[in-house]
Amino acid sequence: MSSSRRKAPSSRTEVRRARERALYDREVINEILDAGILCHVGFVFDGRPVVIPTLYWRSGDRIFLHGSTASRMMRAIEGTDACIGVTHLDGLVLAHSAFHHSANYRSVCVFGRPQPVPANEQESHLRDFMEGLFPGRWETLRPVRARELNATRLLTIPIDEASAKVRHGPLDEPAKDTTWPTWAGVLPLVTSFGVPLPDEHSERAGLSAIDGAARIARGAPR
Repeated sequence: MSSSRRKAPSSRTEVRRARERALYDREVINEILDAGILCHVGFVFDGRPVVIPTLYWRSGDRIFLHGSTASRMMRAIEGTDACIGVTHLDGLVLAHSAFHHSANYRSVCVFGRPQPVPANEQESHLRDFMEGLFPGRWETLRPVRARELNATRLLTIPIDEASAKVRHGPLDEPAKDTTWPTWAGVLPLVTSFGVPLPDEHSERAGLSAIDGAARIARGAPR
C-alpha cells in the first residue's frame, strides 16, 4: 500500500488522532474501498444521529448505494450531509501491557451529499455492482423487471472529501516492557469464503457453484 500522505481535502476529513496513520492519496482510498462490500452510513434523522450498515460499490470517482424507495435511510440522506465509513480489521496486536494492545486495520471515511442516479442509468450501475462481485453472472440471471427498478432507489456520492487511516505491522511499546514474561505479537485476521451451499433447485439441476471469491480478498494487509 502506498505511503503517500497528501494534505487532507477538507477540515472534516483531516485525521487528528494518530496523524501518522493518515493517508489522503486517492489510490490508497480506492484500494481500501474496493476491498470492501459493506459500509456504514452515518446521517441525522429527525434530529438524531443514525448509523446503518449497507452494501456499496465504487465506480470511478464515485460511491453508489442502493435500497428500496421506501428506505428511511435512502430518503433521509438524499441531498443532505452524510458520512460513509468502511473498515477492514486485519489483525489484533498483543503487547506486554494492556495499554499498548492495538489492532491492524484499514479504514476510509467519505463525506458528501448523496444524489439520485437518473432512472434510465440505474440498471447499468446495478449491473456494474453485480459484475464487480461475480464477473459474468449478470448474463446468467433472469432479466430485471421494470417494477423492480421502479422500487429501487440508487444514490451516488463523489469521493471528493475522503481520508484513510491505516495501522499495520508489529506492536509498538516501550523497550522496558518487552522483557515481561507473557506472549506478545500479532494475530492476523483473514476473511475468506466457505464452501458454496446450493439451494435445492440448483442441487437438483446439478448446477455448478460460482467460481469463488469476490473482491473481499483484495487489499490484503501488506
